[in-house]
This record gives sequence, C-alpha cells and structure tokens, in this order.
Amino acid sequence: MQVLYLIASSLSALILYSNYADTTYFYEFHTFLQLKLNNFTCNSWLQSCLYLNFLNQRALLSESNEYMLERRKFISYHSSPWEEYWFENIGILQGKICSTILTEQTNQLRAYLELLCTRYFPPHDNWCIIDDGYAPLWFNIANKESLDITFEKPLPLIVDATLIEPSIPYQQHEHILSKFTYVDEVTKETYNEYIEPLVGNLFFPLQKCLHPAPIIPFYKNHYVSFRGWLTPPPVVRGDRALLFDFSSSKHKISGPTIQYLINTWSRHGVAMDQLWILYDNNHALSAHRVRIYEDVPVAMTGVTHFKHPRHTKSLEQKNTREKESPFFLLLQFIQQHSTKNDYVILKLDETTDLAGGQFLNHPLIQYMKSQDNQIDEVIWEAANSETSFLLGDEATPWNLTLLDSYDLLLTLRRNGIRAHA
Repeated sequence: MQVLYLIASSLSALILYSNYADTTYFYEFHTFLQLKLNNFTCNSWLQSCLYLNFLNQRALLSESNEYMLERRKFISYHSSPWEEYWFENIGILQGKICSTILTEQTNQLRAYLELLCTRYFPPHDNWCIIDDGYAPLWFNIANKESLDITFEKPLPLIVDATLIEPSIPYQQHEHILSKFTYVDEVTKETYNEYIEPLVGNLFFPLQKCLHPAPIIPFYKNHYVSFRGWLTPPPVVRGDRALLFDFSSSKHKISGPTIQYLINTWSRHGVAMDQLWILYDNNHALSAHRVRIYEDVPVAMTGVTHFKHPRHTKSLEQKNTREKESPFFLLLQFIQQHSTKNDYVILKLDETTDLAGGQFLNHPLIQYMKSQDNQIDEVIWEAANSETSFLLGDEATPWNLTLLDSYDLLLTLRRNGIRAHA
C-alpha cells in the first residue's frame, strides 16, 4: 500500500510541479531522502517515487502560501543618510570608527541614544536608561558638553529603576533610522517599520567606543556586546509570533538572549506564541535544556519546545554540500512549523559559519532571499568575539571583512528581512 500511495503521489507531483520546478529543491530532497531512508535499504525506483512525493508536498505547501493574503508583504527598504554614509565609506572609516562617531557624528549619536532612552522622574530626569536586558547603559541627557554615558549606576541606590518604556520611532527619526515599507494585503494599508542603522562596528554605535573604557570585567565584556537594536516593530501583523533559536542561547558575556527578546517584545505588548530551541546534536540539547529553562518566563514554559534537526552519517563527509545539510534541515523545520502570516524570528550566533567569501550563496541566505521565505527577522549575536560581527576570532574564523558584514545585512534588509548584528 505504501508503494501505491507513493506512485499516486508521484503522479500528482508531476502535475503540480510542472510550473514550480527549481533546482535548489533537488538537494533539499536529497537531505529529506536521507532522513526517510536512513533505517532501511531501498532501490533506485523507490527513491524516485519518494523524490516525486517530496516535490508533491513541497508544491502543495508553496501553492497554499502563494494564495495567502500577506500582512507584511515587502515593498522596499530605504537606508537612512547615516547608514548610507557608512556603507559608502567603510573602507576609509574602518580605521577610525570611534573618532568618527564621537567627534563628527555626535548629533546622530545623541538622537539615537535619546530614542532608546527611558527618562527618570524629577529630580533625576537628567538621566535616562538604555536597557538591553542584562547590563543597562546610563545616559546624561542634560550634559551637552560631553558624552556622559556609563554602565555604572550614577544615581543614589535608593532610586528605584524606572519602568522601561518601548522605543517608538517616528518620521522625525528618518535621518538616523532606516525604514522598511510593507503592504497589508488584508486591509490594503501601506505602512513603514523602522530599524537601527548599520553604522560603526554594526552591533551598536558605541561598541568598543566608550571613553574611558570600562575596567570592571563584567562591564568590559558587555561594552563589546551591548544590544543596541531597535526591535521589535511597533505592531506585529499576522497570526503568531514565533522565535526559533538555532544557537547556544545562553552567552557568558552578553547574558541570556532568550530572556532579552521575550522581555523586549512584552514591553511592546507582544507575547511570543511559540519558542523553539533548536540544536544540531543531542548532547548540546541535553546539556543546555536546564539552563535555558532558567531564562524562560514561567508563563512560556508550556509553549517552549526543544528539538534538533536529525543528522545522518553523511554530515561527517568532507563534501561542502553535505556540510550545509543542517541549514536545509533547519529551514525545512521552520517551513513546517510556520506560515507566511506568522512573524518568525531566527536567532543565530557566532558559531554559524557562512562559508567564508561565498556567504551570499549560502543556503540560509538564499532561502531568506527567495519567495518561499517565512523568516521576518534574523539576529546574529557574536557575543563571544571581540571583533566586528562576522570577522570572527581564532576559534571561528570566517574571513569576512567589515564591508562583507555590511553587505550581508543590507542584502537581507533589501529583501524585507529585519536583520540585526
């Protein structure tokens, strides 16, 4: 009966797939086939039937997405003047990033810091707090003579931390913030979403540029990895908000990212509907499960799932295409557990190897540029590296230049992805 079902599915695949063929799905099926046939032997004709059955399933999924009215249909991306300046001149500015930001771009810097700030009540309202969920920055707005910003709390200990407010950007911030334009096909409304500009070392304008630099180890580490992102969008349009974490999830330097993301979204009135912790092997999954649960709010434990894409022996081969298999499995997992009208966040970290100079051809990047993409936001957190974004370190060398990192993030943004580093 199984064989008859496969043959019937194969015939329908020939019809559905005739207008949907794409060579990129051949290798995707190769991974799928390895998973299906890992525990038994089959001959070539059965493999062919399974192949066509896979195409059948793939075509059905794509057709269902094709006719779905999208709440966030991407129209365009506009770099702010601040971002354009850095992208066009990064070759010249790379050796003087801090001096450029601190002396030549103080107006843009102050405007951005004030946007992220939550003011204190009188008599301490000259200070505001920029909270990244782990080690907040304190900024003296009243000091116009110098940049008075520190990780160490400057207020009396008896002053309680104020309620952190969401950062709501407006059109007046377009000289510093970059902008996405989308259309809601349900309401026919065209709307904008703002995002932090890609400037300096990409993480945060003041990354490694605080003067004087912190000397306490905790603050010294955090001054490399402070999360100065503008996230999430003001309104999440769609059915659900889903977070897929394909990384270590708990960094010794920058603190628990899951906690940061959940708290930040809650601050904006958005609750995560599902949290998927994905690992590429059982050992990592078991080792981190308990620690991750410590970072997940109690209310979310019932919607937190631990999974790992299945691997086969072929992943141990040296063939480059085989090494990429985890990404196809990851993308297949996301495709199966979300729709185009879910708001999907993918978190990666510095262990995500993008294959050196071929990073724009990496399957993960190609997927996010395709019409099938269901990822709305991607966050790379290179928390253990003291270099810029994808430059890497001795343990994880990518050989990407700072310009490559700019190019990667801009490529994704120009395809409608809210990409952060």
